[in-house]
This record gives sequence, C-alpha cells and structure tokens, in this order.
Amino acid sequence: MHLTSTHFDEPTARKMVSKYDNVLSLHGYSGNEKHIFVGGTDRERAKKLTQLLNQNGFPAELITKGHDEIAGINPGNIANKNRTGKSIQLEISQPLRSAMFHSFSSKGRASSKTQTFYRFTNVLSTFVSASY
Repeated sequence: MHLTSTHFDEPTARKMVSKYDNVLSLHGYSGNEKHIFVGGTDRERAKKLTQLLNQNGFPAELITKGHDEIAGINPGNIANKNRTGKSIQLEISQPLRSAMFHSFSSKGRASSKTQTFYRFTNVLSTFVSASY
C-alpha cells in the first residue's frame, strides 16, 4: 500500500507541519540505480542540496520537468502545508536506500546502518545547519 503525500492527512502530522516555515521530507521510489530526485517548492535550496549531494558522491538530480508524481510541488502535499509553503522533497531510489543498511527489513534497519547511511545523514545535517 502506498499513501501519497497529497493524501496524507494524519491530524498530528498536519498540526506539526503547520508550525514550521520549511519542511524537508524523505521518500522512496523503485528505481534501478542509486539515485536521488530532488523536488519541492523551495527551488533555491533544492538546487543547493542537489549540488551538495552530488559533491559528496550521491547521484542527485533536481526535478525540473516531468516526474510530476514525485516532484513535491502539489499544494496538497503535506510538506507544503507549512507556514511558507516551502519544502524540499527527496525521492531516494530503492538501491540507494538498501545501500544504507546491511539488513533492509523493517526490523533490521534500526541496527544495521552502513557508512553510506552515516555519510548521507551527515550531508543532510550539514545542509540543514547551513541553510536554515
């Protein structure tokens, strides 16, 4: 079962998102290559994050045309329901997500993080610290 961001309306999450100016959301897609699509409504920061990901060895592509289903620009997307409507949405391919864990099962992920996971989260932490 797949619940899209435009259909996600859990009240606690909606209330939480509405308190912030910016949202960074992580999603997954079933691609064949290790890759990240970067979308969202905050185009300036999305472009900077795309560059930072690429500089750190994570193949990333800023969504400019097409891929509307994962672009993260729909006003109904929960990430865009914050105070400013600005968001960044990362769509991470299944092969890259799998590379972040020794065991990609629901139970296994908590205790099997790889160096790829730590490198990725470090890039995101660096970006957030420098951008907000």
